[in-house]
Amino acid sequence: MDSIREYAEAHGLWRDTHKCTGRTTRRCDAFIQKLFQNVGEEIQICDHYGTPSADEMLVHKIIRRLELEHPHVKPNVRFSGRRVFMSITDDKR
Repeated sequence: MDSIREYAEAHGLWRDTHKCTGRTTRRCDAFIQKLFQNVGEEIQICDHYGTPSADEMLVHKIIRRLELEHPHVKPNVRFSGRRVFMSITDDKR
């Protein structure tokens, strides 16, 4: 398998179509907007990869963005099986 990848990369044929496209960033933006539209209500957080680790990574990115851009907001995260749920409490309201 490595030789196939090496050949493809050497000839400009290798493309990983799921890297650096901004899909996770767009999902992060959309979930933050949805959290502010539904303050106090839980929403399910799921990344486009569909794995629990990707969902957790997305939650960490959302929390980090909230800490940086909206320090008055308190995030609440709940794990239920393989699913992740999140809500926010806005201290400005």
